[in-house]
Amino acid sequence: MTRCDMSRLQTLTLLTLICLFQATPSMAMPVLSPDGSLLSGLIVEGYGVYDVSIGDSLTGALFSGITFDAGRAAEANAVSFALATALQSLGVAPDDVAGCSDAASCGIFIPDQQVFPFFDPDSSVLWFLDAGPASTDQFFSPDEWTSGSSIEFFRHPAFDSATSPYDTNGWYERRSTAVPVPTSILLIVLGLALLAARKVVQTR
Repeated sequence: MTRCDMSRLQTLTLLTLICLFQATPSMAMPVLSPDGSLLSGLIVEGYGVYDVSIGDSLTGALFSGITFDAGRAAEANAVSFALATALQSLGVAPDDVAGCSDAASCGIFIPDQQVFPFFDPDSSVLWFLDAGPASTDQFFSPDEWTSGSSIEFFRHPAFDSATSPYDTNGWYERRSTAVPVPTSILLIVLGLALLAARKVVQTR
C-alpha cells in the first residue's frame, strides 16, 4: 500500500467515524414559539408535516367553516395525539401554552365532530365535540400531556376559551404530505458507503 493509499485510508476512516457518531435515531423535533401560540414542524403519522396554531377564541367563529366527516375526525385525532406527544417530549408546561394560564392543567381543544349533545338533544345548535383533546389534567393525567382519552368534551359555538385559564383552542394546517427522512438514516448510509470504500482501498 502506497503512502497515498495510507493517507486516503486514514481520511476515509476519520469520515466514517464522524458520520457514525453523528447519526442519531430521532426525527427533527417540532418547535414551539416563545409565546406558545405555534407548534411548527409537527410530524403526524400517516398524514405529513403540520403547523398547529394555539390560542383563545370563540369556538364557533374558529371552527364554523370546517367540514366535519370521518376524514376530519381521523385527522383531528391524529394531530391531537401527535401534539400531545410533542409537547410532552419538549417538556412544555401547561401555562407555557397560549391561552392557558393555570400551572397544573391545560386542554387544547381540537374538535373532531359536530353533534347534538346528549344533555341538549333538542337544540337546533350543533355543538363541537372532541373525544380527548391534547391536555394535561390535574385529576386525570397530572404532569403529562395526553390525548385520545374516553372523556368527551363538548363546546357550545358561543364558548370563549379566554374565559377559562384551563382551556384554549388548537387549529392545524398541513404543510406537506411528505415526511422527511431522518438525518440519521442518511448519515448511516454515508458511513456504510465510506466503510465499503475503505475496504476497497485496503485490498489494493
